[in-house]
Amino acid sequence: MLLYFGRYGCSTCRKMHAEVFSDAELSKKYNADFVLAYVDTESGNRIKLANGERTTEMQFAARSRILGTPTFVYFSPEQKPLFKKAGFQSVTQMNRYGDYITGNHYKSMPLSDYLVTQ
Repeated sequence: MLLYFGRYGCSTCRKMHAEVFSDAELSKKYNADFVLAYVDTESGNRIKLANGERTTEMQFAARSRILGTPTFVYFSPEQKPLFKKAGFQSVTQMNRYGDYITGNHYKSMPLSDYLVTQ
């Protein structure tokens, strides 16, 4: 799973959409391999969490310690949080993060070690 924390008016979020998420191969890969969810860090819209708790997107972002947007939080298939990346991420970086998880590399090494080998 990938949680994408963003907000209306975020110029870096717009840049991510224009330069990264518009990449057809990356979009295809992420749509096939991940459950994708967007959280608006300024929204008062109510959401229901996996444990049944109801909260707002803004409260969930604050509780998740999201300090800026965009922020991406990656989870294992077992729903364990693996890592968080804030700020602009290139297509190459996003591909590497995806490969780290889908290749199960998170089971044997930290992300920093994996990235050095790429």
